[in-house]
Amino acid sequence: MELYKKFSKNLIIGVIILFIIILIAFLPEYYTLDFSLIPFSFNTDLNFQILTQNAFQYIKNVFSGNFGTSSSGLAVELLVYEAFMRSIYLIAFSFLISIFLGVLLSLITALNKGTSKVYNFISSIGISIPNVFLIISLQSLVVYLHTSGYSSLPLSGSDSYRHMILPIISLSIIPTVYVSKSCTKEIENIMKKDYIKTALSKGSSKLRILFLHVFKNLYSEILNSADYIITIILSSLLIVEYFFSYSGLAFLIYKSFQRSEPELLIACSFIFALTYYFFKLIKFFIKTRIPNN
Repeated sequence: MELYKKFSKNLIIGVIILFIIILIAFLPEYYTLDFSLIPFSFNTDLNFQILTQNAFQYIKNVFSGNFGTSSSGLAVELLVYEAFMRSIYLIAFSFLISIFLGVLLSLITALNKGTSKVYNFISSIGISIPNVFLIISLQSLVVYLHTSGYSSLPLSGSDSYRHMILPIISLSIIPTVYVSKSCTKEIENIMKKDYIKTALSKGSSKLRILFLHVFKNLYSEILNSADYIITIILSSLLIVEYFFSYSGLAFLIYKSFQRSEPELLIACSFIFALTYYFFKLIKFFIKTRIPNN
């Protein structure tokens, strides 16, 4: 019941935020706004009645299957679909790579206990570095390797699978570190259990215990981390797609805002929000269907 309440609450908040985005998207390009706290005064030439009417009319059009037309003359839904398909590859691969590498690193750290403190220190620094700095550093490294003749990876564009490599790496770094840290902590807690100590005392190898007892108990930690991983990836998507000129959904949001195209901006924001809640729905379904034991 608690899960249902939490999911419903998040969904209601998402709908409210989306409606606010619709209102902002339909703001006129030029308007006056005078605001003062002491003494309190608020004056504007905005017509909130017309603004609200436009917002509700757009919602009505969307439910009837009409998302509008972009400035290029193409249907909004076509542009959004193409951009979404480009972005979903980045999101999916980054998510899977983050979990795989994060769990792998945590297992390696657990097998080499002497390196755990050093790794925890390095990972703490890594997770606190801004994503923008990581992207710029990665681009600089690739430029250096490219000029030295060691790399031929494209720095920008979205025409082929090779253009996805650098964005995926950029999106995966921080989530990988996060998964690794959370799983390492969980492994340390599991290794302190009495049945694990008994197995070790009977001569079972650490590697055998990790795979037979510890690894299968990590699914709960991975499931709990999934929410945060998706949040990190989606929040970093705009920066990554902008720096690599990758024509995905987040980059299209930026372009539609720059070109003052409200229909395109709202459609992109809606699909972006829908993607986030789709992953939350999957997690919610798994948590309600799989017993904790």
